[in-house]
Amino acid sequence: MDDMHFVELLENEINKIRAARSSKPGKRMWREIEAIRDKKRLEKELMDMDVCLDIDDIQY
Repeated sequence: MDDMHFVELLENEINKIRAARSSKPGKRMWREIEAIRDKKRLEKELMDMDVCLDIDDIQY
């Protein structure tokens, strides 16, 4: 195998791995954070509306 060809293949594989690793977990993490924030915001709004409300009874 030509040395230059091997280097190009190796660089392509490294770039694929970096792209796959960096993009997906970050987006997923922020989606999870936003979901938690939305849940807390909803709980606060419901508690402001009804002080006697039991948060454990709410299904999301």
